Amino acid sequence: MNKLRIIVLCTCLFMLIIGSTYAVWTIVSTQESNNDIMSSCFKVSYQEQNLISLQNTYPITDEEGKQLTPYEVTITNHCNNYTKYNVNIDILNGTDLDTKFVKIQMNNNPPILLSDLEEVEPTTANAIKSYYLATGYLEAEENSKKTYKIRIWLDEKVTLEDHVEGKKIQSKIVITNAYIEEKKDVLVTFDASGGVSPVENKTYSVGATYEDLPIPTKEGYTFLGWNGKNMFDEKTILMAIENAKYENGYYVFSSSKAQRKYPSNSNGVPLTFKENTQYTYSVKGHINRTEGSDNSLKFYFKYVDDDKTRYFDLRSAQEVLLKITSIQGKTIQKQYFSYNDAGIAYIKYIQVEEGDIATEYEPYILRFDTKVTQTQDHTLKAIWKET
Repeated sequence: MNKLRIIVLCTCLFMLIIGSTYAVWTIVSTQESNNDIMSSCFKVSYQEQNLISLQNTYPITDEEGKQLTPYEVTITNHCNNYTKYNVNIDILNGTDLDTKFVKIQMNNNPPILLSDLEEVEPTTANAIKSYYLATGYLEAEENSKKTYKIRIWLDEKVTLEDHVEGKKIQSKIVITNAYIEEKKDVLVTFDASGGVSPVENKTYSVGATYEDLPIPTKEGYTFLGWNGKNMFDEKTILMAIENAKYENGYYVFSSSKAQRKYPSNSNGVPLTFKENTQYTYSVKGHINRTEGSDNSLKFYFKYVDDDKTRYFDLRSAQEVLLKITSIQGKTIQKQYFSYNDAGIAYIKYIQVEEGDIATEYEPYILRFDTKVTQTQDHTLKAIWKET
């Protein structure tokens, strides 16, 4: 097996060296407006030359890719006005290498496939497509600047069967900017979920991208990324219920034992709710139904300075998706469980988000192209995989 693998890698290396010239990358700047102040305030510079050349290469691992010498792009504001900018990649006519084979890393953020980026409208006349990389702000002071370090490489999963030899990708990094009068900053706190983060919090601008996210460490675990949506740690909260188990994609537990673990006379589930902030609960699952019984799992909410308790319940034998938003202007003190008649609950997921909009559930991990959409201070939670 090892001998066969060596032969395949050497063959792939030979064919890429002989037949490939990958990725001629250049940089241009464009304007989104005819505003003369913008054009005089905005400057883009690059190291030595305007080419990122990926040639005579072969597939490498992400760890090897991260060690490559980066290509640097610096954007400078020469005026005393806030400047908002976007960074895109225009893929040019003549490209015949599929972008799904190319990995890209911005600064020290986790690398992703070029094809996984959001497609946007191309700027360059001969571009066949364009991908969004980042949005940022330059401070309202002369010579404020931002530098991006970009690394690209062939994904390690590329094989001879992908027929990439002799193919190329040509593109331009396009910087666009638009003058704005003010911006809103929010404080983002990093909850390392039992690990240690080198940075406890950081200020980001609403509408910009989450750049330079810290990389925490936790003994015995591999860091997967930061979760920006779900406050409800299903594994920690639900698996703490007596006899709870996870099977076939469901958390399975008794509603009576859920109440026993998180009753009304306790602090409820381990969630911290901000003052005067709305939250949206999304619950997907079902509960076994016994004829003549009212089997249910109730989600109770206790608000500060409110004698009343409010709830919604899971009582369907068929899988359902429930979405409930807390009362605007009120502060949730705690959330706990109850039931009418005990039953076995099958929970696909429970998602708790700040705000009044329920987003589509996924194991959500922020990327370098993820924009800051929350207009309030918020917390990101580390996602770990046990090694």
